[in-house]
Amino acid sequence: FGQSLVLQPESELARRNLGWLLLVTGNAEDAVQHLRHAVRIRATPEAMFTLAFAHLAADQPDSSTAAYARAIEQHGVRGGSRVGARENLDWLIEQGVQTRAARVIRDRYWPVP
Repeated sequence: FGQSLVLQPESELARRNLGWLLLVTGNAEDAVQHLRHAVRIRATPEAMFTLAFAHLAADQPDSSTAAYARAIEQHGVRGGSRVGARENLDWLIEQGVQTRAARVIRDRYWPVP
């Protein structure tokens, strides 16, 4: 992804993919920076919900709550469902990462029936 950013520094897709790679390799704080940049370039549902998820993984629950609210406002609950937002929150809960905040967000937007 680094090569892609050299060639296309304003590519939302390259920034988002690098953010995701950083996130899954345990570098959540750097992931947040790349995902913020991705959202500034183009606020896709994938970028916005991944940024919100990354904030939780980086121990930033207040920023995450605000980012989920912005993503829902712009793309709706269905947009979040389409990109796996609930599943990502469930995964954080299973991993024991920010479980309280993840449950509050999940239950606010995707309540268990």
